[in-house]
Amino acid sequence: METPLLQAGERLDALIPQNLEIIQSDLTFSFSVDAILLAHFAQVSSSRVKQVIDFCSGNGVIPLLLSAKTSDKTQIHGIEIQPQVADMAKRSMVHNDLADKITVHQLADLKQAPTAIIPACGDGHTFQMLANSKAPAIFLSGQLTTDHLIAEGDQGLLSITEYKNYAFSLGLKKAQPLLLDLQSGFGNPLNTYYAAKELERSGADIMILSDQKYPAHNTDQPATTTAEDFIGKIRAGLDGIENSDIEIWARLEGLHEYGLEGFKDRARYAYNAGAKAIILDHYTDADLETLAKADLPLPLLATLKAGQTAKAIDADNFYGYLDLGRLALAAHKALETAMADLLK
Repeated sequence: METPLLQAGERLDALIPQNLEIIQSDLTFSFSVDAILLAHFAQVSSSRVKQVIDFCSGNGVIPLLLSAKTSDKTQIHGIEIQPQVADMAKRSMVHNDLADKITVHQLADLKQAPTAIIPACGDGHTFQMLANSKAPAIFLSGQLTTDHLIAEGDQGLLSITEYKNYAFSLGLKKAQPLLLDLQSGFGNPLNTYYAAKELERSGADIMILSDQKYPAHNTDQPATTTAEDFIGKIRAGLDGIENSDIEIWARLEGLHEYGLEGFKDRARYAYNAGAKAIILDHYTDADLETLAKADLPLPLLATLKAGQTAKAIDADNFYGYLDLGRLALAAHKALETAMADLLK
């Protein structure tokens, strides 16, 4: 086995029981006994296991360890956001002749594509197709889920129990970061606390929390809650989450009520409460261009409604779009056409 060229500060460490070697560096985090234990207890040896996903994969130690206990047909994916560490992991896979079995993905910054779109879905078939695609992430929309499960377009009719159970089933198929819909917290801050706990168990990597009043509704000018209540829900949601890698993104839907300056205020409140991004909803093109160039404390995304065109925004703080139903609309039109042909 030919040793790859090591960069400054790097070394090769042995994984003795597996007869493998891993590239590590004095300049980055090295694996500890936690990773060894996690790989040891992972139940992935069955031939029925087709894919294994390791998020926050670091230098790839868990994928390497799992390669020795999975079937030849099992594909392993490691997802890492740090370019240097992801590169070390990729070289480790090549060094161990495992590049065909283990794929390391470096989660690129959305700023590299100003028209990047995170697609939304609400049904299992679309979710599976997205999981097998190059989508940067998947948003399991509360509205689209409600439409799929009970043929209603108002997410306020969906209970946290119905949503989290459905999300858990689909989350088992994910190959990308999963965005789950915390809606307006499913009630007061205490409800938000428990809802966040449930969505963490359902596989959320990111939770989207709206500043609508509870219950959330699908309308162009929704009623929004007070800033104090929204801050309380963000903090309560974060308190309910045990994994510190899981993020809450604040979806601000009240531009018609509090205007551009009020939006900036809420963005600052969300930042202080611990949110990691803000999502602009119910806006005009002029609103988006103004806010994208504003001095906001958090990365900005914008919703993209079905039929709306993603406009490239030349601003360092704009990270792309959150789809609200483009695929669902296209599928509905195709179904109408197929139904008409069938019933002729």
